[in-house]
Amino acid sequence: MIPRGGALVALMDFLEQHLPNNKIGSLSINRITRMARLILDTNSFAYNNAYYKQSRGGAMGSALTQVLANIYMYKWEQHLIKHQGSHKQIYGRLVKNIYKQINFDITIKNENEQLKTSMYHKPATGTYILSYASDHPRYIHQNIPHATLLRATRIFFNVYDLNSERIRIDMSLLMNN
Repeated sequence: MIPRGGALVALMDFLEQHLPNNKIGSLSINRITRMARLILDTNSFAYNNAYYKQSRGGAMGSALTQVLANIYMYKWEQHLIKHQGSHKQIYGRLVKNIYKQINFDITIKNENEQLKTSMYHKPATGTYILSYASDHPRYIHQNIPHATLLRATRIFFNVYDLNSERIRIDMSLLMNN
């Protein structure tokens, strides 16, 4: 959730930086900011036959809230991006449901100053890969072991973790015929 005040300040700064004549059509930056504040301050919703006024953040799924969140994060990230470039660090930000959703299948951890990677497995699927009895073309079934092992070799940093995943893959393949 973005703070309303911070989002409005970031919006004003962003518009001042990127609008050549401080206007969009006939709308001044001040008027745009006031309209954004009005929208944020008048957000309401219904729940269990009662109406509520939203007092913090913005409405989920609102086009304005998404734009304000991106502008706020853009301002917030600038110092961090400059810092990470000079210190050989990586910074990334996951943005969900704004343009498209990216599903990551890797977990990266720092355990006692050691990089630890693991592959995500859906809890609902367990050891299931693809039933050999399915009607998929034969080449799909033939590619499963290769594709699954290739994915694991790209994800795992530690050879022991890779071997554990290989054993898990072997067991899954055996259980699925």
